[in-house]
Amino acid sequence: MPEESHEQEVVESGEVDGLKGYLSQKSAGRYLDLSYGTVHRWILSGALPYYELPSGGGNHKPIIRVSLKDLDNFVAETRVEAS
Repeated sequence: MPEESHEQEVVESGEVDGLKGYLSQKSAGRYLDLSYGTVHRWILSGALPYYELPSGGGNHKPIIRVSLKDLDNFVAETRVEAS
């Protein structure tokens, strides 16, 4: 049986570097079987809440994390009933 990659484990557990319940944009995309770009656009548009953590150094970009709970709520709110 093939061994699961770390990325698959992150998506399944919702844990990134010890932050349980928070996903990177890339992991959030994998969780929903969507691209990083889709999740990134949702964040930029203000549709999906996110957390901005300091990178810890100089001019580095902040670390973006999405709450698994917020992500699940966002998906539930966008549900369209079958007609």
